[in-house]
Amino acid sequence: MALTNPQSSETTLVGRIVQQSVTSTSDTIYAQFEDKKTGVAREPQADTLVFTLSKDDENFEIILASSHSTSGGITTINVAKSGATVIGRDVLKYGNLVGQATGNKHPVNREIGCADIHVYTEIINQIIRGAEATGSNIFRVGDETDSDIYWYFNNADATPPYIKYDAAGDIFVYAPDGVSENPFTGTGSISAGEGLDLTGGVLSAKGAIQATSADTTADYLDAKLTVSSGAGAIVTKSLVNPSGNESINIDVAFNAATLDSIANRDNSYTPAYLTSGGNVFSTFGLWTAVTDGAFQMTIDAGAVSVTGLDFSSVTSMGDVVLVMQTGIRTVTGSTETCTWSGTAIVISSADETSSSAITVTTAGASGTDISGAGANSYMDCDVGNGVVTAAALNIAGDAGKLVEIDTGGYINDDLITLPAPNVNVYTSDDTWTKPAGLSYVVVEVVGGGGGGGGVTNDDNAAGGGGGGGYSREVIAAATLGATEAVTVGTGGAGGIGGSTGSAGVTSSFGALLQATGGGGGGTATSGAVEGAAGGVGSGGDINAAGDDGGTGSLDVTFSVTGAYGGGTVLGGSTKGQYVATTAGANGEAGSAYGGGGSGAVNADNNDDRTGGAGADGVVIVTEY
Repeated sequence: MALTNPQSSETTLVGRIVQQSVTSTSDTIYAQFEDKKTGVAREPQADTLVFTLSKDDENFEIILASSHSTSGGITTINVAKSGATVIGRDVLKYGNLVGQATGNKHPVNREIGCADIHVYTEIINQIIRGAEATGSNIFRVGDETDSDIYWYFNNADATPPYIKYDAAGDIFVYAPDGVSENPFTGTGSISAGEGLDLTGGVLSAKGAIQATSADTTADYLDAKLTVSSGAGAIVTKSLVNPSGNESINIDVAFNAATLDSIANRDNSYTPAYLTSGGNVFSTFGLWTAVTDGAFQMTIDAGAVSVTGLDFSSVTSMGDVVLVMQTGIRTVTGSTETCTWSGTAIVISSADETSSSAITVTTAGASGTDISGAGANSYMDCDVGNGVVTAAALNIAGDAGKLVEIDTGGYINDDLITLPAPNVNVYTSDDTWTKPAGLSYVVVEVVGGGGGGGGVTNDDNAAGGGGGGGYSREVIAAATLGATEAVTVGTGGAGGIGGSTGSAGVTSSFGALLQATGGGGGGTATSGAVEGAAGGVGSGGDINAAGDDGGTGSLDVTFSVTGAYGGGTVLGGSTKGQYVATTAGANGEAGSAYGGGGSGAVNADNNDDRTGGAGADGVVIVTEY
């Protein structure tokens, strides 16, 4: 770049350095200026603040001044500073409009010129190259007439590619080969997010696709559009006519390998495992004295005899089970696991098929027996203590798969078999807790049975106690609380001598349904009396009363028969006692759930008798 004869707004002003040479750190320069045409002495204009010092085309320096003044024909140029630091030497040499603290050396009589227009031209070049910002987001090109505007991309091609604003069509076009023009889509502008790709001399639109307005990585549609296959379908993406006018094809196909029978299941199993009993040595310090521990067991049909287990260095129960695991794997050559759950030792098979199996432990072949069958419980995994859990089909591997309808239009029965329901039978007061994944429950409640009546010491037959009522309801999980109170009604006591039996107590499930207890059988002081009424159910889809207690039979010539106790929907009727005319008997207790007790009987001149007690009720919750 030659600055020997810069194009200045003061085109006729030229000068030279006087008084003293310019060093590399000089911040003051003395010069005399004259009009190049007339030779008359002149001073620079006040707003001329950029000067050039030139030796030749390759050795020059641009000076940025903060001010200058002329006295006696000599102009004093003050180099620009920031505070006390010089910043006006060697301006633009490093692409920086401010300059630096040092520059070149220049002797007396070296030419100095004014170079403001040159600097402005260089500033424009810096902006175009991207080295400097304009301070605005607007960049205008054109000659302010309705004519075509070209933007060329100079490369090695004989006809470089270009972008053109076509004034006649009011559109943008691009020519990748520098000849054939192709229109951009749109109506005269490139939208935000669009861009250009210049590869191998071919200019193409790129980045016209953004996933959302927040997307900052615009790209081709093919790159933005991704597909993935699920468990039941295979999704593929392909380009159609990739060498010409391309299109994207999305294919979705049914996965023929999905479930159409039990044979298509994942068929992985949760391995069988052994859990220690409640007397396991759960403190690691109890194990440190053992240096030759031994036990035997069978894993996956293979006999496993572990000996020589050294626990002397363990510092936790995790270390204890790790010693056992290492011993087992050394024998089997497999990857069985032995873990500490916090309360128990758990030994698991490594087999994830239906063949996975494990047994409880037996005494070791030699050394200290730690199986639990010896003098100390240690592992507590022996017979009667260890609990074996069989391998179970792990249906999680089939999660998300589609079920295929067979040729007959049905789903294979094996694929729709529901898991067995969980049945909770409550015979005393408790709290039911809703399990995770529950769909619904079936709740049945039966009230307590009434007690049978008692008799005095003469020819008498007391009445039987009534059976407890019954209620049943199907309840959706969403209707249920996290817990529900379970109340089980107790059976009534039998009457003693000349007293009536007690009534049974009501059973209930939360506030949703209940069943009252059966009434107490009446006493008999002279002859036979009727039995008590059964309880009743309420709140359920099905509500039923318990059976009434029976009436005794009195035939002083031949025999006396006590009254039976009333039954329930679940059964429980209690037969009455049969005695001769000279005998007596207490009533029998109610049977099953909620059955009434039978009445007592007495023939001539026998002692007082007591009626049978009613049976306790029940609450049954079946979870689905």
